[in-house]
Parts: sequence; C-alpha cells; structure tokens
Amino acid sequence: MEEDFSVKDNSGDKKYFTIIPNYVYNHSTHWDREVYAQMKRIAGENGVCWSSQRALAKQCVISVNRLRKSLDYLLKHSWIFQIGIKAVNTKSGIQTVNEYEIADLWKKNIDFYEKKKVGVSSRETPSRSRCVTADVQGVSPGDTEEYIYIKNINTAEQSSSFIPLLLKEFETINPAVKRMYGNTTQRNACAELIELYGFERLKKIIVETLPHTNGLAYFPTITTPTQLRDKFVSLESAIRKHQSETKTKQYQII
Repeated sequence: MEEDFSVKDNSGDKKYFTIIPNYVYNHSTHWDREVYAQMKRIAGENGVCWSSQRALAKQCVISVNRLRKSLDYLLKHSWIFQIGIKAVNTKSGIQTVNEYEIADLWKKNIDFYEKKKVGVSSRETPSRSRCVTADVQGVSPGDTEEYIYIKNINTAEQSSSFIPLLLKEFETINPAVKRMYGNTTQRNACAELIELYGFERLKKIIVETLPHTNGLAYFPTITTPTQLRDKFVSLESAIRKHQSETKTKQYQII
C-alpha cells in the first residue's frame, strides 16, 4: 500500500481560494470534510501536488487510519477519483504515489438544492456537540446512503479524533503539553473527559475557567488532562462554593 499520493484539482475553482460545496458539508462527517478541504487546498493553483498520508493526517488532526477511511468515503461517492500511480523523487529516493483528481461537484450541488427547493437551513448544519450532520431537510430515501454513514459513527473513534484538539487547548495554559501528544496516560485522560463531558464544554473550561482559577486559594491547580480528570469534581465544588459565597457566576463550569 502506497503511503504517499498526489492530488490534482479539476474542480474549476478560482486561484487562492478553497471553496467547498454545501453538498459536501451536508453529506459527510467532519473528518471527511476536513480531508476533502485539505486535498483541495494542497492541490494549489497548478492543480497537482503530493503529500504523505502522515503529513495530511497531521494537517487534518486525525490518525492515518481515519484518513484512509475518509479517502475511501470520498472515492466511493465520486468526490475524488484515483487517476493513477506515478513515481515521485523524494529525499528518501524514488517513491510511488497515488494520484487523485478532485471532481467537479458544483452541478450536483446546485441540482440537489434546486430540486429539493430548500436552501441551507439551520437544520442542515453540523451539530457542535456531536460534530455530525443534523437532520437534513429534504433528504429523500435515495439520498440516505451518506446519511446512514453519518448516523453510524463509532463513539470511541469520534472521541479519539478530538484528543489532539483537546491537548492543543491545554497548551494555552501549559506549553509543556506539546510534548504529551504521544503520552498514553494523557491521551486516555482526554478520551475519558470527552466521553463524560463533551469537547465543547471542556474547551470552555480550559479557555475561560482554568486561567483564572489556577493559583487561587482553595482551587485545585489543573494544567494537564489527567489533572482535570482527577480534579474535575474538586474544581466543580470549589466553583460552586465560590459562587455561593460571592453571589456571582464567575468561573462557570456547568
């Protein structure tokens, strides 16, 4: 299996822009959308570029395994096409890479929404809490293949995709966290936190609460995922006590 691949953009977009059809947003998971967008971006104004799967996965903040699943999805639905395999000269020598062409989806995008007589409503936008597409207005039985794919997302896999994002948020209060991305203990703590409290809630706590509570008397100091997992209840109790004593709503965590 070739690890590297080449991308050719045949979508007809203007230079220096990465434009994504609404059809893609409403018929894919956030992983697939990100892979599609990054492939269009790296294709560049000349239409052809190549990148290792590892590098592209890093840009998308997903695992290589998750990247391969998204590539399979994009190929299955003819959003991209594999047009061949070619040799590329790299620092490690000559390597064979898969070359992809990005399909022109604009006619499909326009026909879909004109046929359904609907625009892009709030019901068609991705859910923040689950990062999957919400109930799409005007989807007929013939359009459900993509929708079924969205509905059957594995919870564990979904949580794992947010782990690097959560670690990135911790870097704002503890720069040393940038060395913890491969730490199994910290990653497991992230997974547990995401499953229990959800990514958006955790992000708000890290960004809006911890910078103010860390160092305060009677508040636990939390600068890593394991500390947040182990001290979450203590932090919650300290905030409730503080709110009760000061009659304010500072440092909300609920």
